[in-house]
Amino acid sequence: MSDRWMMRSHTFGNCNCEINCGCQFQLDSTHGFCQFVEGGNIVEGYFNDTSLTGLNWAFMIIWPGEIVAGNGKEQVVIDERADADQREGLGSSPMRSLVRVLLR
Repeated sequence: MSDRWMMRSHTFGNCNCEINCGCQFQLDSTHGFCQFVEGGNIVEGYFNDTSLTGLNWAFMIIWPGEIVAGNGKEQVVIDERADADQREGLGSSPMRSLVRVLLR
């Protein structure tokens, strides 16, 4: 059986490009590399039977070249109030799967 999860979050994200994130529009980055941060507060969410509501999260990613070339490095920050089950949920979410794909 696959995991069940849902997350509604107030989020903010930004990168080092001059205008928007060029990678979202199949453009090269402004400086030939990417530094990206995104974070938020989970307004409503769960992972299987574990509530994620009220937790904060963030992740930072740095790519030494264009994102499409891969080789990115990440740092994930999970709210210190999260218990072990909540940490597992945030670490297993499809959002984290997307981050792992982007790092290749």
